[in-house]
Amino acid sequence: MKFEWHNIFTPDMLIVVFTFLFVNLFDTIGTLLGVASKIGLTDNEGSFPQIKRALLPMLLAQPLVLFWEQVQLPHTLRVLLA
Repeated sequence: MKFEWHNIFTPDMLIVVFTFLFVNLFDTIGTLLGVASKIGLTDNEGSFPQIKRALLPMLLAQPLVLFWEQVQLPHTLRVLLA
């Protein structure tokens, strides 16, 4: 099977990309709020005022993580399928 670039820019692929985006975002925010509440960084109402500052490293690191996963994926598949 040959890879076809024109299949990337379809409405179905856009739905997949946004689905993974929101899953990743909600997972990160949920983990961040859970850890912040356990270590006492939330206020009396349970909100975390420094959330923007805490999410900035994730925002900056995400492209690097995605690139690293793409680099490692072929090697991982070879190891798993061997």
